Amino acid sequence: MKIGIVLVVFLVLAQQSLALEPELVLGSPAPGFEFRDPVQELRFEIRGIDALADCTLLIGGQPEKSYAGVESGSERTFKIERGPGAYVWAVECVVEEVSIRSEERAFTVSAKALEIDPVEKYFLGGSQDRWVYTVTLPFASEEPVEVMGVRGNDNLDLVLVQEGVEKGKVELRLAAPILDYARDVQYTQYKDAAGKMQRLYEAERRVFDLDADGSPDAEVFFTVDLRTMDFSVRDVALDAVPGVDDVPAEEPGRDPVPGDEVVPDVPSDADAAEEVGSGAEVPGEGVVSPGEAGVEPAPLPADDRVPAARERVRSPGATLAVLVVVGLIVAMGVAIFFMSRSGQVVVKGEQEKQRVAHKKVKVKDVEQDVKRLEEQTAQLRKPAQEGHVITSTTRRKR
Repeated sequence: MKIGIVLVVFLVLAQQSLALEPELVLGSPAPGFEFRDPVQELRFEIRGIDALADCTLLIGGQPEKSYAGVESGSERTFKIERGPGAYVWAVECVVEEVSIRSEERAFTVSAKALEIDPVEKYFLGGSQDRWVYTVTLPFASEEPVEVMGVRGNDNLDLVLVQEGVEKGKVELRLAAPILDYARDVQYTQYKDAAGKMQRLYEAERRVFDLDADGSPDAEVFFTVDLRTMDFSVRDVALDAVPGVDDVPAEEPGRDPVPGDEVVPDVPSDADAAEEVGSGAEVPGEGVVSPGEAGVEPAPLPADDRVPAARERVRSPGATLAVLVVVGLIVAMGVAIFFMSRSGQVVVKGEQEKQRVAHKKVKVKDVEQDVKRLEEQTAQLRKPAQEGHVITSTTRRKR
């Protein structure tokens, strides 16, 4: 009996001692794995602890991201963004001031990871009720990235990532497209870094400096499709840099080189005239000066390029046409006046006819009323003449 109790206690203590031995286990990826996605996921799990641990991801021995409050037996995932290259990763956890470090593993990121669409879309529910479109720069190609079906109140976030580190970000909280009646163009509004509302018109190209280094990083423009907007984002850092062939043929302070186009200096007619008038060398006569005694200045050649000012003369035909137009205008005014007067006379005549006819109708009505009263009176007198008594239908007041 005592031997059995001792064995049970020994087994329990041995199990607890084994259970309390902490262990860091690395999950995916396997050693030497090659990622072809712009986002890499690194998984780990800590076991054999009875307290919460704080774990840190190490890339090349440098801390990258951290988790706080990791429980025993729970798997966690680190998400990172690294460009093409080879990397070494490990996880280090601290449990009650005791540090535990995992093994080191190597992974590589393929160059094809840059060919993935850099647009990420996710929905914020609840009171937000909006979509967030995240465009990550730089791009692998010079082609712009299309973001389709953006609604009012959605977000368009432009993020600049270099060597896996976010260098800058611009968040555009967009409004529904509104029509500018003065310009007949629709526009949307967004808040800038200072919190001020800015307008972005349809098809207007606007550049943004994501890392605030003074040079533009992204160019954005949009078009309206019913009540939604289609955005186009271009990486301006991929624009071609001017080369040697783009240097002008002639610059101040630069000696001509073979291949530059040489334009001969041909004096114009005005320059030639100026030379002759100011003292030019005439073949056989030497230099002639305008103020030299006994020598008359050479006459300046006429400049045929500028026509002489001519006096404006009005032809008789034009004067006659003006008089005819004025006469027609006066005749039309007189005709309109008399037509209006005749119209008033006609209207007054019609009104007089209606008034006379109305009077005739009134006289006829009065004659008919008088005749009807006479007939009623005759009918009332006829019973009295025959001896009938007409009783009153009205009651007397007692």
